[in-house]
Amino acid sequence: MLNVARQKLRKENASVRKRVVLKLGDMRTFKLGETFPFIYLASSTFEHCITKEDQKNCLNSVYDALENQGTLAFDISQPKRDQPISSWWIDRKALNKNGEVVRTIFSRRNSQTNVVSLNLFFDVYDRGELKRRYYDYGEALVSSKADIEAALKTVGFKVTEVYGNFDKLSYNEASERSIFVATKP
Repeated sequence: MLNVARQKLRKENASVRKRVVLKLGDMRTFKLGETFPFIYLASSTFEHCITKEDQKNCLNSVYDALENQGTLAFDISQPKRDQPISSWWIDRKALNKNGEVVRTIFSRRNSQTNVVSLNLFFDVYDRGELKRRYYDYGEALVSSKADIEAALKTVGFKVTEVYGNFDKLSYNEASERSIFVATKP
């Protein structure tokens, strides 16, 4: 993710590049020694804090890295109530006019812990020929909107907005995402 972010950042103008700070670390225990006005946890990464303790530690680290009145934003998925315990899906992304990546994902949710195991398979094609195959595994915790709001408040954040998607539509029971915006008082 950092390599992709660096590549994209190189294409931005100097005023944007100097405002962006990219760091590698454990989101549960990072200490940067400086504070920021805004922190964004990208692409449902907060879900990879698979215990309540992991979530609390992450939020404490973010809280410590935010300036007073600073803003935290992040999203989590909101599976439908009738979603099966296991599922799989495939998506494709063009790399250029000749290449594409086909991602196959198999997920299984533990109904006792709400932890989802994710098996990800990436096939890279060039002109229709398979060039590389990658495999990755991860786990994610399915949390409710109320669980996350409680965790944020426990750490000291004030929840200012909860959206149901990235178009800033209001959250409701049918929302597939929850986007949280919280401030450090």
